[in-house]
Amino acid sequence: MLRTAAYPAAPREEAEGRFTISAWIKPEVELWPISPDMAVPNPEPKLAAGRAVALARGGNVETLGIAGASFLIDPPAGKTIYGAGNAILAVSAGRNGVIAYANEGDSYRAVLATPTPIAGWTHLALTADNGRTALFLDGKPVATGIPIKARLHALLNATINQPRLFEGDSAELTLHRDVLDRSAIGRLAAEQPPAPAAPPAVEVVAGGLLLWEPGGYSLGDRQIDTGAIPAPVGLVGPWQISFPPDLGAPAAITLDRLASLHRHADFGVRHFSGTATWRTRFAVSASTLGSDRRLYIDLGRVEVIARVVVNGKPLGALWKPPFRIDVTEAVRAGDNLLEVHVTNLWPNRLIGDEHFPSENAYTVNAFGWDGGIERLPDWYREGRPKPPSQRIAFTTWKHYSADSPLLESGLLGPVLLRSGQFIRLS
Repeated sequence: MLRTAAYPAAPREEAEGRFTISAWIKPEVELWPISPDMAVPNPEPKLAAGRAVALARGGNVETLGIAGASFLIDPPAGKTIYGAGNAILAVSAGRNGVIAYANEGDSYRAVLATPTPIAGWTHLALTADNGRTALFLDGKPVATGIPIKARLHALLNATINQPRLFEGDSAELTLHRDVLDRSAIGRLAAEQPPAPAAPPAVEVVAGGLLLWEPGGYSLGDRQIDTGAIPAPVGLVGPWQISFPPDLGAPAAITLDRLASLHRHADFGVRHFSGTATWRTRFAVSASTLGSDRRLYIDLGRVEVIARVVVNGKPLGALWKPPFRIDVTEAVRAGDNLLEVHVTNLWPNRLIGDEHFPSENAYTVNAFGWDGGIERLPDWYREGRPKPPSQRIAFTTWKHYSADSPLLESGLLGPVLLRSGQFIRLS
């Protein structure tokens, strides 16, 4: 019988008065709407409380839209933990900005709100200095909150009955028990988001076990000594990237190192949507090949789906982490060619199209948004191709504007060649 133990709960962390919270975030939804007016010094009590509570607690479509609250930190009430006159900092973040709240219990008040676009992995730091908050994104100051009279606390890893989860990815949520200055926050932001986790030392695969780390292992009465297992080798590039025609991107570009396409200087690359192909060459030594050895390509981060081809042999598609695939039967000693066909989502191209004159009229709804198309174009109704224009895509609903935040796109890496020892189980 295989016995497993539950993961231990992360220890509770807390600070009072002066502190900083930092994290890497990649929100996937929008908090609609966000306005600095959510945090004003002397709001009308009913309006301010109603908007903040509705937004924080799930609200209705008037305050939240479709997205939900997406809380990076969702703590219990301050008066419950520390008594009357105390508040605990709560933070929600979406692709369109950040909101910080002071949760006293009787009130759940927005103390900072900024409608700042967040595109891809972003470093967030929120400082609190005796009731006054300030927000930094990627090391740059973005907004300052209103002062509050309650004693403000930070509380991480506290259990609540119905937590509202962050909708997206986050990493390295950290409590610093001091107010970090801009230079210290800048040093944190200068680091890269943490790489995806390495595989466990032992992994169950079809027909047996895969040992990723060297050492001695016990399998019942069987003793296994792996001997040396080569360390992972980084495939650093350069990378040649080719794009399909007529989708706004150049035929090809070269990257010295992997990076998300949404940060590229070229407009067509930055706003590309579709399937592009990454190519690089890598070497495999004969000593890494053997009957008990398996070689895997680990793609790191992918946005969003990848098909892997090695030396012309298709190996399969990867659509969720870990983006890792067995390439043992395709590699050879010496030089090898890796091709990764990555398909991303459509928002980046739709956002890019909004930089050009509109080709169709869309209705305007009660909230001021463009909505459904007023009339389908003749070429569509007659079954003809879309006429060539600066706009690449066509939709019957207008979802984005030119200043909407872009999504991370393509092969992000780091790409590694991993070696493991295969143990067959009869």
